Amino acid sequence: MCSRFNVEDNVYCTLFDSNYLDKGLVMIRSLRRHTKSSVYVLAMDDRCADILQKENINSLYVIRLDDFLDEELKQCREQRSRGEFCWSCTSSLIIYIFKQYREKMCTYIDADLYFYSSPDDLISELINSGKSIQIISHNFKKSLDSYLQEKLSGTFCVQFNTFLNDSYSLEILKEWREQTLADCSIEEKENFGDQKYLDEWPEKYKDNVHILEHKGAGVAPWNFERYSAINSKSAEICFDRRYKVPFVFYHFHNVINLDKNCVNIHLYDRTLFLDIKLIKQIYIPYLYRVKAAKEYLNEKYGFYPLITEHPVMKNGIRNPLIKLQKIDALHHIITLYIRTKRKFVRAIARNRNLITLK
Repeated sequence: MCSRFNVEDNVYCTLFDSNYLDKGLVMIRSLRRHTKSSVYVLAMDDRCADILQKENINSLYVIRLDDFLDEELKQCREQRSRGEFCWSCTSSLIIYIFKQYREKMCTYIDADLYFYSSPDDLISELINSGKSIQIISHNFKKSLDSYLQEKLSGTFCVQFNTFLNDSYSLEILKEWREQTLADCSIEEKENFGDQKYLDEWPEKYKDNVHILEHKGAGVAPWNFERYSAINSKSAEICFDRRYKVPFVFYHFHNVINLDKNCVNIHLYDRTLFLDIKLIKQIYIPYLYRVKAAKEYLNEKYGFYPLITEHPVMKNGIRNPLIKLQKIDALHHIITLYIRTKRKFVRAIARNRNLITLK
């Protein structure tokens, strides 16, 4: 089924507004260093679209929101928060690129990723699997904390998801779109935006969905404790202290500026036992790149992106105890345990999460 596809057929798509423009530019530049594939950006506001078009980045195509929206998505925009509306657009964006631009393969990527090596091996893994869709696990460590986290946010993460333009993908994408149009909330039901819908895919569509096996992709705060540095110049990292893996990309989730020079990385929200060398190797260069992008945008366009609140966070921290329907006694006990543990960890690590840039 996949023999007619190759890595060169893949394009990337993402979406962000002007508040995420600095991170989006840093992500795109990192991707550009490792691949020449086209990138489609759904600009979620006019300022974002205008700046991206003026930047005239090679093989980057800007999709304006007014050109993209249909009647159902327009209703979502009126009724949902900024974060929920963005999640409502993910599946529709991939369908739009297949229909409007006739691309053969498309990978959705989050704007707050950063690429350290070529993602081509990840695309090849899908092609070699003989399936139509590739999704990526959160890769949680096995623990009580992670058990509840997976219950809340799902087994899989919408961060790097590849779809072939074939009938199997389109069928699943259309179903996913209908689901997110119906509900893309994060508080009331157990969908966690657009994400938990993916939990049923490996079983329901087992002949068409592949789970990415590469452990050097999707490194993130929720699985950071499973990784350690080899050395500052290495393109590899150590997974579970057992074997080396090529480092493909990191997901800088919930990096929040408290002011222009102070950043809360929200990394020590789950555990205190993290590799300091890897934190310095990953976070410090990235934060300076984002700061440089902010200053560039301010100098050239008179706009300084400064997010002080994540769209689904309250006071910088998302409550880990989002309501679970049909909660049972075991869940209640685990919930109380995690609430106590996380308060303790955050209290001790409060200053460790704060990084001041010169």
